[in-house]
Amino acid sequence: MVESHLDRLLKLFEPFFGCSLKADENQTCLIQLGSGLKVQIELSREDRILIGCELSPITGRYQELLIKEALKANDLSPPSLGSFGFSQKSSALILFTFIDPIELKTDLVNSLLPAFLAKAKTWQEAIQNNQLPTESEKNEKAANRKMFGL
Repeated sequence: MVESHLDRLLKLFEPFFGCSLKADENQTCLIQLGSGLKVQIELSREDRILIGCELSPITGRYQELLIKEALKANDLSPPSLGSFGFSQKSSALILFTFIDPIELKTDLVNSLLPAFLAKAKTWQEAIQNNQLPTESEKNEKAANRKMFGL
């Protein structure tokens, strides 16, 4: 069997997840974590690695409020921590990030994924409790602030 380009890239994620990873027939890899998160890895049209987590479905007035908070969070966080999008198909908030395959190394995976997954888990828990996860984002912004507000 011929190994795909995605299969070769997934090998660099295996030490982090602690299991072997293979692309499915759609050239995606879905990983179910013990925390309840599902991480999907695939190649974008531009051949960049797309890592995404679909968070719990949201509806009604809460959906509008949560999307506003997610847009604010997109402005606060470094892109490596992920950006939020919304899937109309599943009515779910999506946290995603891209990695250039040229930059992909095991140490990059080990430094990027913990913060990305922590952010996804924080937001997923807030959604499941019908809360707005603004406090964690304020703390993140304060942590990234430079000395004397510069």
